[in-house]
Amino acid sequence: MKISDFGSRLKAYQAGQQASFVKNLFSGGQKKSANIFTKTDVFTYQPISLSDIFNARYGSELQKLQKLDISNLPKSEVILLDEDGLPRHGYIDAANDKIKIRERKNNDIENLLSENGIKISEGEKFSFSVDSKTLNVIVSGENSDKAKQIETVLNNNKFGKEIISTANQACLKQEEIASHIQMRKYNANQSLQYKFGCSLDDITFGADGTPYLPNGQSIAEALSGGADTKPMLSSDNEMTKAVGEAFVEAYLRPLREIYNAGGADAISDFTVTIDYDKNGYIDTMTDGYGFGKDQLGWYDKMKSLRGDAAAITAYGSKIFA
Repeated sequence: MKISDFGSRLKAYQAGQQASFVKNLFSGGQKKSANIFTKTDVFTYQPISLSDIFNARYGSELQKLQKLDISNLPKSEVILLDEDGLPRHGYIDAANDKIKIRERKNNDIENLLSENGIKISEGEKFSFSVDSKTLNVIVSGENSDKAKQIETVLNNNKFGKEIISTANQACLKQEEIASHIQMRKYNANQSLQYKFGCSLDDITFGADGTPYLPNGQSIAEALSGGADTKPMLSSDNEMTKAVGEAFVEAYLRPLREIYNAGGADAISDFTVTIDYDKNGYIDTMTDGYGFGKDQLGWYDKMKSLRGDAAAITAYGSKIFA
């Protein structure tokens, strides 16, 4: 399906034509039984809804959606299956995604240390601590010489941001490693550095909260004139223009929150900690769960409840709250 075609259908939805939108989206595909879905037919747990359609990030996923015929089914009766043919559940799907991410992050740091001649032996354990402002990594452990070696490699490779990302990615609850506004400050600093080469310390706010770059240009103007955004904002296509406007708004919103909180100086920085051994990262800031090799008992328990959505929800809500 062409992007332009999808855009026109999205506009139809926004106009309130939900029924025709779903019917049109799924028309023309391979017909399936109204109540039988095989493992190859599905890619997400949740009953198929418009949000599933909008969140389909890859063409193959969208093609799978188009093959499903749900025209005669209430959304609540569309049950999607996992790789074992059991009903999928959002809590388990979320955990699966995080486990896969953790595997990649474990490989990243293991490769980095290996490339620098560092191997973690059985029984060795190290603690990483990262300051959210400086991104400096401090490493401690019984083997102090190796801890110093690891610390040097991580800091030389600017790995502090990656460690914060790893610890934060593991969180299933709100504000476990930092408050909402602290994370706003941290992310704003990273974004400003990436986009404009400056930090919150370098920008100023007008009396109305408008943020300005060191050269005096408002960030809104800088974004609107950017190579990525300008073509969207000047487009005759309403959807394309709306996406550009949404991008600018999404960038400015955290900065307004920081201004309303009294500015960056009024918001404290934070420290992230996480342990590490030969099996990978071990979460230390999560409450009652983690994604280290020996921290997945809660996940195994949740998987054992597959087929009983109410039981999974009751158990998972204590973790995901």
